[in-house]
This record gives sequence, structure tokens and C-alpha cells, in this order.
Amino acid sequence: MDACPPLAAAGAGILFGWLADWGISNFTLFLMLMIAVLKKKQTLTEMTRLKNVCFLLFILALQVTATGQPYDQISKYAKSRIDYHFKAMLKARAVVGASIAIVDNGQIVYATGYGFADRERHLAADEHTLYRVGSITKSFTALSVLQLQEAGQLHINDRLGTHLTDFSIKSREDGRPQPVYIKDVLSHTAGLPSDLLNGFFATNPPDQAWATAALSHQYAIGPAKHLMAYSNIGYGLLGELIARKSGQSYADYLQAHTFEPLGMGHTGILPPGAPFPEGYARAYINDMAMNEPPLRDVAASMVHSNAIDLARYTMLHLNQGELNGQQVLDRELFQAMQQNQLGALTIPTRRQYGYGLLLEPMMAKDAKRGDTTMVTYSGHSGNTYAYHASFGYIPELGIGAVVLTNTDKGQSLANATKLLELYAEAEKQLDLHRYDTTPHPPLELATAEERLGTYNSWFGPVKVKQPDKFKFKWRKYRVVMKREGEGPAFTETILRYGIFPKKRKDREYTFVRIGDETYLRGVIPSSQASVILGKRVDPQPVSATWEAALGTYELTGDPFPVPPEFPYRTQGTTATLRLKDGVLLFTLESPVERLNTSFPLHPLNDQDAVGYTYARSTGHTVSVLPGGKLLFSGFEFQRALR
Repeated sequence: MDACPPLAAAGAGILFGWLADWGISNFTLFLMLMIAVLKKKQTLTEMTRLKNVCFLLFILALQVTATGQPYDQISKYAKSRIDYHFKAMLKARAVVGASIAIVDNGQIVYATGYGFADRERHLAADEHTLYRVGSITKSFTALSVLQLQEAGQLHINDRLGTHLTDFSIKSREDGRPQPVYIKDVLSHTAGLPSDLLNGFFATNPPDQAWATAALSHQYAIGPAKHLMAYSNIGYGLLGELIARKSGQSYADYLQAHTFEPLGMGHTGILPPGAPFPEGYARAYINDMAMNEPPLRDVAASMVHSNAIDLARYTMLHLNQGELNGQQVLDRELFQAMQQNQLGALTIPTRRQYGYGLLLEPMMAKDAKRGDTTMVTYSGHSGNTYAYHASFGYIPELGIGAVVLTNTDKGQSLANATKLLELYAEAEKQLDLHRYDTTPHPPLELATAEERLGTYNSWFGPVKVKQPDKFKFKWRKYRVVMKREGEGPAFTETILRYGIFPKKRKDREYTFVRIGDETYLRGVIPSSQASVILGKRVDPQPVSATWEAALGTYELTGDPFPVPPEFPYRTQGTTATLRLKDGVLLFTLESPVERLNTSFPLHPLNDQDAVGYTYARSTGHTVSVLPGGKLLFSGFEFQRALR
């Protein structure tokens, strides 16, 4: 006679499955207990008791299965705080679905979902829902490059062109090929442009060979270590590097060397045109359900995963490259990923970035004892049009978190830092908050005369006519910058609808000197975080060739298409070249607001001119092609018909 009837045995089997997810140690203890009970000589009374125990196990298994919540090892108070926050954020931000996971002491202690993975099919989001993780992919790419170094296939001190012989990009100094090193691409300090816009989103995006060839027409933003310029196209090149050195596709390499060893069975990369697997969250843009098209730079953005798999990946980072006996990368190389690489830039920054990881100082204050500890948050976010993701961890506290969403309005919700703050406060009585002690970069302030001139900026061109006040248009707003008192700082007032003023007290602006150049810098007074926003562009003679090129142009050629319902369409885009105050300006107007831009150009010769942009640092190049066409970021334009 069986010790447990079939019904109870089924319940135990269900529990075994859940316990396997809890972790091998808990599963082993439970299994040993069951074996000990079954081996014991059993009387009739004991058999009855055992059947009762097995029946209770079955009921417990049904309860766990019904709730879909095997990862629930936190206090009711912590759970209520976290659930309240995310449910409120879903409602306030009109986010359709989200999933989260929390890691503590080597275990997934909480994981759940909110809202819908597919609203139209009424499929709830849970911890197993799949999402595109966007730029979190960059951390997988950096890990893979370091694995290849450990295997002796390359070294991050190598020039990228040593391994990708078809890659080149021109120097702004002399037009010759610029040396680009692998380590600088990993830390976004190689001087590469951020993006090539044509084909960035596309139904059938161009392959890496097309993107590499397109880069040969571009100029670098500046020399290596000039500034941090976040570069998707740079990480696309690293994906090609991984493929060529390993002899596998980028997707296959990750599958064999990271996903399988870590037990990330639901993580991978979909090739263009492949159907979305069951459990993949629908993308919601402008409250419409759609399938977001692929991105060209696969190694920068195209991994998909779920909260449980990313939690396992987070544990790998907390364990310095090891998980469940699998050391996927040497500990010292793994630690190099978490070391700041931005400490010696020409244009300094207080940001910190390693290899594929953002680093941020934080303070942890113990609510009971009152003492404080400085810790470091490490991780990465990922933002495509609809999907927003974030993973992060604090090695000193042994905790980590994952947040995933499927809605264009979900970027503020996808915040692993906030989730860790909620968890630490409710579960550990720790007050976590950002606290950057990095010294403010010592920069010389510009004089009143040096402030005057035209600045490129992420606002667009800005004309400073007075040393103590200037104004400009930004999107639908008018902005007034005014110097406060005798100090160097300017404050910002936004005139909404042209008449309703709103003063921004959370940011200031100063003009600084770096070398022989004058820059506009933004500063957040509360944290002293700063970023270079623009550079003064002095008027210079414009050749007859560029004067002849002035005018309006229409998009032509063969832009890579996107689905008609996707808002990243480029049809109807126009470009304009004009002279203003002696400065050559390039303006792009598109149905896609994200593509709209205007910036000063510096002609390098009669064919090529370069723009200067900061913050996202796209690194624009505009070229005059034979026949009078213009080339910009992979797009071709022809003169508009008059």
C-alpha cells in the first residue's frame, strides 16, 4: 500500500516543483524529511497521521498554485508597502502591466506581477511574464566580452579594429581613422556616436554589416576619454565582436555561456520576424496594443527575460560571477565591471559607469541605531518605446531588485532603486537614499564676455545676447534663464503657453571654461550632480559649397520601415540647412517628436560638417553627397520641390 494516496502524492509533487524554485537547500531539507518519514516503520495510527499530513500538503500546494506566489518570504508590512506603491503607480501612470522581484541573502524573497501582460486577452502579469529588457542587454554584452578575454580570445586593451577589420570611423582632428579601444566602447568613452537613426527600429532592421559600413561615413564625437557619450551603436559593434571571436551568433553565445549556466531558461533573443512566445507581454503605446518591432543594435537592447530569470542574474552579480557552483567569469574580471571608468575625462562628470553597469553612491541609515553606511548601487535600466526595465543591487547589503513594464508611460515605474528603498525601509529598517560624495569637478567659470554667443544644446540652438539673461524656445515652451544676484548660477523659468511662469528651483545653470572652449553646464543643487548641456559655437566663414547647399530637403532613399501603427515612422521628415548669425544650422522636422532636432554645424571640409550635442551626445555628421543630396544618420535627403 502506498504511503500517500495519489491525490496527496500529486500535491507533494507540486510542492517539490515550488521548492525547487525556492532554492536547492530548502528542497533538499524537505526531501530528506519526507524520506525519513516514509522509511520509518509505520503503525496503522501512524499511517492515518501520514495520510493526513499528505492531504494537508496537497491543500497547501493548491493554495500556493492558486495564488501563483511561490516567492513570498517577506513580512506582510513590507509586502503591503510594495504592492501599494506599484498598484498606485500603475494607476497614476496608466501602465498596463509590470513585474517585480527582490533578492536577499542569495534567495528570491518576493516576486509578483501587477496589471496585465495582455489586456485584451485578460492575461495577468506575473513574475514569469516576458518583457524586452532594453539596455540591460549591455550588461550581458560586457560580461561576454570579459569572458572572451578570460578565454584568451581578445583583451579589452585591444583596438576594436584589430578584430573587426571592416570597422572605421573618422577623427574630427584630421579625418583619418580614429583609434577605438574595446575598453572605451564598454564604458561609452570611445567617442562613438550614440545612434545611427535609420533602421534603429525597423520591421526588418539592417544587419551589423550595414551599420558598420554606415559608421565609416561618420566622424567621432571626440578622442577617447573626451567625454561619456552613451552609444547604442558601440554596443552593437561589441555584439559583432563577440560573434566573430566565438564563432557563434551573439544570441547563441549568450545562450551557451550565460543563460544556460545560470538556469535562465526563459531568457533569450528573438530574431526579426519570429513570433512572440506565449507569456510575452504585449507592448502598449498611446494606450494601443501592438508588437514593438526589433531594434537594430541587438547587443545593446534585444534580450528578453522575466523577473525570475533576471533575479537569478542579479544574484550572479551579488556573488561576483558565481551562482549555484557555476563561475561564469573570473572574480577579478567581474569586479572590473563594477569599477568606475569615468574618472579621467576631458569633460568631467560626477556620473559613474563601469563596463555595462551604472554605479551610484547611496547612504544606508539604520533607523534603530542611527548610524549610516555608504554603499554602492550597481545595475542598469533599459528603455525602448514601450518596454521599460531596471535591475540593480547593493553588494554591501546583499540585496537586489528587478522591475519590468510593458507601457510607453512606464519609465518612472521601472525603478529598481525605488523598489530597493521600499524593501530596505519596510523589511530591514534601513533608510536608503542617493548620496553622492564625489567632489564637484573643479571647472573655471566663464567671464561675462565669454558667455555671449550661440550654443548648441539639447534644447536646440541657444543665443546668449546678454551676460546675465537669455531666453529660447524649447518644444512648446518659452524658457528664460536669469542670473541670480552676484553669483554665477542662472535659474530657469518656463513660460507655459507663453504667459504662465513656473520657476524651476531644482536646477541651476553655469557657464564654464574647459581648455579654450566655453560650455553651458546644468547643476542639481541638492546633489551637486552636473552635466554639460552645450558648447559655444563661434561664427566662421562658410564655403561656397555649403552656401549652395542651403535650403530644405525631403527624406528619400530607402529608410528601413516600421509597422504602420508604430509611432517611430519617418515618412514626411524634412531637413533644413540655413545660416543664422553666421552659424550653419541643421534642423530636422519629423512626425516622430524624438527625431526632431536642431543644432549648429562645424564644416570640416566642403563635404562634411559635424554637430556638437551633449547629454545623450548623438555625435551628428551631415554630409553633402554627389548630386546634391544630404546624408544624416544613415538617412538620405534630396532637395524639396519648390
